[in-house]
Amino acid sequence: IEPRNYILRQSVEDWTWINIQLSVATYLAGVFRTIPRITVIQPTTESDKIQSSLWIPSLGIIRYIYWSFFVILIVVCQGSSIISGYFRMRSDKHLSDIFLTIRLLGYSFGCTSMLIGYTIYGRTLVKLTKRSFELIDETQRNNERIKWQLRKMQMFNQAAYFSFVFWSGATFFIAIWHDLVWSTLVLSEIQIIMACPVTVASYIVGMIVIAV
Repeated sequence: IEPRNYILRQSVEDWTWINIQLSVATYLAGVFRTIPRITVIQPTTESDKIQSSLWIPSLGIIRYIYWSFFVILIVVCQGSSIISGYFRMRSDKHLSDIFLTIRLLGYSFGCTSMLIGYTIYGRTLVKLTKRSFELIDETQRNNERIKWQLRKMQMFNQAAYFSFVFWSGATFFIAIWHDLVWSTLVLSEIQIIMACPVTVASYIVGMIVIAV
């Protein structure tokens, strides 16, 4: 890629972020659909309603939120990325910085949304799965494969939680103070040192969950 073709460079960078966030959003949409089907919160003979104090959106609301998130993320992040790259190529630092800030705030919004989803619904799915696990007979309960699947759920949820805690805060901070961070060697090094372990740990957990 031509080093000075900032529009193309930033668009490619954006699609990496957007693909990750949309993949996680798709996972959370699946969580919303899975929770009502778990045995421990199914309707009982005394009630026709699902036994849960947690608000669970309907399928229509899930679709609306998912596609709204999809469109907003692409329009805001990709649009501001292209415009920022355009003004950067024209050496207009002021306007380039404005749209760069919008772009990074879009990242922060996406990460914060994922963080809220994992905090509430990701943990709930793990807890309900544990409760369902406690209801099965002792022979199945001692099944090491079932135990390992449950541990993988916990690992994945915790890795995603801490990753989005870091990135929601980091992208917001850089969105507001990116000039200070990128112009100060020490702060730039701190950013890299903090980001690398979080990213590597998330990839390792993801590979374990998928491969094993």
